[in-house]
Amino acid sequence: MGIYKGVEMLHLEFNGIIIHPILLWDEEMAVLIDTGFPRTN
Repeated sequence: MGIYKGVEMLHLEFNGIIIHPILLWDEEMAVLIDTGFPRTN
């Protein structure tokens, strides 16, 4: 999901758990921001 130029929200699913990390980038570098997995118990 494109939020703004250089900002993307990813949709990742693994073993039934969905996370939405944010990817920030420009011409020189990229940074993946993730706050961790949600707890289900």
